[in-house]
Amino acid sequence: MKSPKSAREDTMLIATTEEGVGISAEAAEMASVVKMKMAYVLEVDNKVIDQRVRTQRRDQQQRNRRRQRRSLERFL
Repeated sequence: MKSPKSAREDTMLIATTEEGVGISAEAAEMASVVKMKMAYVLEVDNKVIDQRVRTQRRDQQQRNRRRQRRSLERFL
């Protein structure tokens, strides 16, 4: 639940233009900063996920190689 103060601050960011109601430059700047931060977070998340996938794939390949080597040794 928002406090009355923060609700009042939110309404202060909205400015009236000739065309109608728009957002102030301050609010537009805040929105772009938030958007950039979210893009950065998504980029970092994707890097972490990519790294995790590569690690899992590498581990699986190593297990497969060991398994093949063992079965080949048993066969010989």
